[in-house]
Amino acid sequence: MRGMIALLAGVPRRPWAFWGALAARLFRALSSILRDSVSLLLLLLALAANVALFLHLAAAYGTLPAFLPLHFDASGQVDRIAFKSEAFRLPSIALLVLVANFLLSFLLHRREQMAARLLLGAALLTQLIFWWAAFNIIY
Repeated sequence: MRGMIALLAGVPRRPWAFWGALAARLFRALSSILRDSVSLLLLLLALAANVALFLHLAAAYGTLPAFLPLHFDASGQVDRIAFKSEAFRLPSIALLVLVANFLLSFLLHRREQMAARLLLGAALLTQLIFWWAAFNIIY
């Protein structure tokens, strides 16, 4: 009866064995993606692009006007103006996309290596699109 209650409650009988097996599985998945040179290169390039965007915005922050045009309508007219600190939302959102794509590729890599590479390539492309957006806002 106790085993049935634990099963229904979702509690493993030996929690230390469960956590040990989970840690071993995660380590194997992480080592799998880190041994793939293409995936590692895509991940590092995307991460470097995001860090560079943060650093570029931080370096240019002092020269930015107090208010920035952040959004334009279809005719090219500004329809959203915000404080210059709002410019840091771009690399923050790009970082969230990078983390999400990395986690998905981390989960997929052992079974579908090309899908994982595609996700990491999409993360790199997303970083470049956010660079383009930041340049359009700043300059």
